[in-house]
Amino acid sequence: MKGRDAALLNVYNAAGQSVTQNGLIAYGEPVFGNCCQRYYNVDYNIDAPYLAVSYKIGKLNLDGSVRFNSSRASGYYASNNGLSVVDVNQDGIIQTPERSVPVVNPQASSPVNYRKNYFTYSVGANYEVMPSLALFARVSRGARFNADRILFGGGVRADGSVADEVAVNFVNQQEAGIKFRRGGAYVNLTAFRATTAEANEIVIPQQAIINNKYRSYGVEFEGGVDRGIFHLTAGATYTHARITESQVTPALNGNIPYRQAALIFQATPSIRTDRFDIGANVTGTTSSYAADVNTLKMPGYVMTNAFASYAITPAIRLSVNVQNLFDVIAITEVGQVPDSVPADGIDTARAFPGRNISATATLRF
Repeated sequence: MKGRDAALLNVYNAAGQSVTQNGLIAYGEPVFGNCCQRYYNVDYNIDAPYLAVSYKIGKLNLDGSVRFNSSRASGYYASNNGLSVVDVNQDGIIQTPERSVPVVNPQASSPVNYRKNYFTYSVGANYEVMPSLALFARVSRGARFNADRILFGGGVRADGSVADEVAVNFVNQQEAGIKFRRGGAYVNLTAFRATTAEANEIVIPQQAIINNKYRSYGVEFEGGVDRGIFHLTAGATYTHARITESQVTPALNGNIPYRQAALIFQATPSIRTDRFDIGANVTGTTSSYAADVNTLKMPGYVMTNAFASYAITPAIRLSVNVQNLFDVIAITEVGQVPDSVPADGIDTARAFPGRNISATATLRF
C-alpha cells in the first residue's frame, strides 16, 4: 500500500477465508485463459552469405544485392496439459490459488525440426537530373524466419516440420520518388507499395493466431530547412493498407489491419544559438481500428513535447523538457475487449503518459 517496504496483501471472502496465497491470486494467468504456461528449448540458426554490387554510369547510380538464407530450427516444446490441484507450497493445505494450477510436462514435449532455404534481394537506381534534384527507385524482397511465435499456434506438425508459407514470411516492396536539396532545404517524396505475409501468435491484448496476407500502398514525405538559427524537420506518411487474405478468419478479408492509421505525421521546429536552444516535437496520427474486425476505433491524437536549454556560462547549462505538453489522451491500444464496447462500458487501454516535466542542470569541468 506504500512505496517503501511494500508487500502483497491477502484478499478474504465474506466468510473470512483467504482467497489468495501471500497475495498471489493464481499460479497461472486466468485473465488470459491460462494460455501461456509453456516450455521450449529450441535452437535457431541462420547462415546468410550475400553479394552486393554497385555501378555508376554518368549520372545514373545502380546497386543490387542478393542473399541466400539457410535457416534451421531444432529442439522441442510443450504447453500446459490443463489445470490441476497442486499443493505448490507443500504446506498440506490446498488454498484457492492451488485449486487450478496449469502444469507443463516436459516429458510430453513435441519436436521441432525444420530447415528452409530462400533468397532475398534488393535492386535500386538513382538518377541525378541536376545537382539539386534526383529520381530514385527500388525493388526488394525481404523475409522473416519465424521462430518461437509459431510453436504454440498449430504451425508445427507432429513430426516437427513446418509448411513453407508458415516458416518464412516474405515482404515484397516497390518504391519510387524524388529527392531535392538546395540552400539548406531538402525534400524527399516517395511512393511505395508492399505485400506482406505474416504467420504469428498474438498474446497481448488477447491470445490469437493469425495467418494473414496484407497489401499496402501510399506516399511518404520528409523534409527540412535550416535558416540561420531556425531549424525544421518534418515528415508524414499516408498508408492505404488492407488484409487481402486471412486463412484463420476469412471474414477479415478486405479489412484494415489493426492499429494502422491512414496518416501519421511529425514536425520538430527549433531555434538554436550558442547560448540557448528552444523547440518542440509534434507527433500525430489519425484514428485507427483496435482490432482487425474493424468495429471499434481508437481516436487520433496530436501530442506535443517541448524542450529548452540555456547556457548560463560555458560550463553551466540549464535544461527543461516537457513530455505531452497539453496533457492529451493518446490511446495506442485497447486491451481486454478490443473489438466492441463491453456491456458495462468498462475496458482497458494503453496510452502515452500524461504531462511530465523534468529539469536538468549540467556542469562541465
